[in-house]
Amino acid sequence: MVDIFGRNVNIIELFDYHSKKTNYRSRHFLIHDNILMISSSGILTPDDIIEANSQLMRILAEQDLSGLALIWDIRKLNYPGVKIRKTLLDINVELSKYVKKAYLILPRRYRLLVQVFNLFIRTPAIPNEVCEDVNDALKKIISPSDKKNKDKSKSNHLTLRRDELLSKSKEELVSIIENIEKKQKENVHKVVEAIGRLSAGDEFKKIDIEIDENDPNYELLNAFILMQQDMEEMIRDYKNLNKNLELKVAERIVDLIDKEANLRAILDNSDRVTWLMNTRLELIDFNIAFTNEIQRKYKKSPRIHQNVLDLIDNTRERELWKSRFEPTLKGKPCIYLDQEFYKGEERVFEIKTFPIKKSNKIKGVSVFIEDITELKKSQIKLIEKNRDLEKLNRELDSFVYRVSHDLRAPLTSILGLINLMKLEKDRDKLQEYITLQEKSITKLDQFIRDIINLSRNSRFGVTVSKIDFGKLVNDIFEDQIYAPFAKKVKPILEIEEGLSFYSDKQRLNVILSNLISNSFKYANPYRDDPYVKVKIRTEGGEGIIEVSDNGIGISDLHIPKIFGMFFRATHKLSGTGLGLYIVKETVEKLEGTVSVKSEKQEGSTFTVTIPNMKERYEQAPRS
Repeated sequence: MVDIFGRNVNIIELFDYHSKKTNYRSRHFLIHDNILMISSSGILTPDDIIEANSQLMRILAEQDLSGLALIWDIRKLNYPGVKIRKTLLDINVELSKYVKKAYLILPRRYRLLVQVFNLFIRTPAIPNEVCEDVNDALKKIISPSDKKNKDKSKSNHLTLRRDELLSKSKEELVSIIENIEKKQKENVHKVVEAIGRLSAGDEFKKIDIEIDENDPNYELLNAFILMQQDMEEMIRDYKNLNKNLELKVAERIVDLIDKEANLRAILDNSDRVTWLMNTRLELIDFNIAFTNEIQRKYKKSPRIHQNVLDLIDNTRERELWKSRFEPTLKGKPCIYLDQEFYKGEERVFEIKTFPIKKSNKIKGVSVFIEDITELKKSQIKLIEKNRDLEKLNRELDSFVYRVSHDLRAPLTSILGLINLMKLEKDRDKLQEYITLQEKSITKLDQFIRDIINLSRNSRFGVTVSKIDFGKLVNDIFEDQIYAPFAKKVKPILEIEEGLSFYSDKQRLNVILSNLISNSFKYANPYRDDPYVKVKIRTEGGEGIIEVSDNGIGISDLHIPKIFGMFFRATHKLSGTGLGLYIVKETVEKLEGTVSVKSEKQEGSTFTVTIPNMKERYEQAPRS
């Protein structure tokens, strides 16, 4: 219990806060359960206010205290600047949950600015007569050993007691008055000078002013001193803020430069001609490809802010581009195609225009031009491939139909002959039926072999080996001894001396068998010297095989069709219509070509050109 204001009251010290950074100290007391008294001294920082208030709020909440009267003594506190006062305003809002009334005990030098304090702290100042009673109360609460921030200020030399003045002579009093007036004029001059410099926009510099508490202008001069301190703080904060802002701006500029460099690299490394314009069609930006294109077409160098239409000399072309920009300036993206001859070939260019928008308003147009010639070629190739597939589908349909027909025809013939043989008793007739069956079976066998060769050619890869053309061709010649008129036809073989040739033996056998058998089949038996000649040579790394005869020849009308599937130039002789089609497909599999020259009743010459695969054979791995 402590005697305060003539009565004994209960005093509880809630906590004693010491700053970790400055000499600030704040002691918090609860008096008679309804008065919160705070005594602060030293240099205060915003962090100290927040931390001390956090502790106080926690204690008030834990003890469930409310409706308190706050008395806050800040007489020994260094001048609380702008930041401190703003922070006090914030915590005052928090304290209002527990504090009903709040009072400040201010030193005399702050009293003229009590209205300024109220703007930030929103508490009334305690009257002078009460301050002394509170001060006495604090002395009783706080022991003398705890008063580390005792006011050490001394009276100014202008302060004189009444008895001292009475002891002075007239001259001394006049001198004292003159000194006071002189000091007052100096101080007023300093204030006016400082205000004048601020009004002129000069850099602020604090002016030191010495004042006496008995000076009639004390309050005003003291207020000006305090305002200078506020000004210093605000300027210091402004400079720090400006410095931080400059750093942020510098970082932002560096970041923008990096982004612009990256964007520039992307633009300039793009093959697409790219440029951006404002609504007046003036260039905002463009890439190297645009510069190169303008120099190529118009022999000019584009510049930023230049109207893009001014780069085009041709009036018709200028109007064309203007008409392309107009829909996009209204917000519509567009695509156009241009064609021109460039470097000796026709090129196709795709032009895309997009509106540039900001805050949903059209600010300009971006244009991209891309060479799509290769894409168009690919599309054309795809169309051609589709046509080829359609053709193959038609050929496949025809093939299935013809195969089913040509397979069933010999079988039907054989079945018919078998039924006749069952009824026939004449041996000569039976022999005739057997011969006819043999022909049907031979035809069926040839058809099946043609289908097998066609299937094998499409499914299997090329197998390379050294070719012995002499043995290969002679074996085929021997197989023709049973062909019609074979005994009258003279086989001739001419092979280049020292020929070394590598290819697919199986496929060459199919090619030569079909060509040679056709020459024997279509020989002219009425000539004096019918022949089939095979001539083989090499030229420029390719093998050239010529199969010629002096047979019945082929009509000019039929020559364009003879390599088609199931095509037969004549129906007088038997055949599947697949032979020359298989030759063409097999030659193409060997990456070669086949051609024909023929004259009606004079004969035909088929020329096959295929690459020599010797190098491929030598590089192939050996097991």
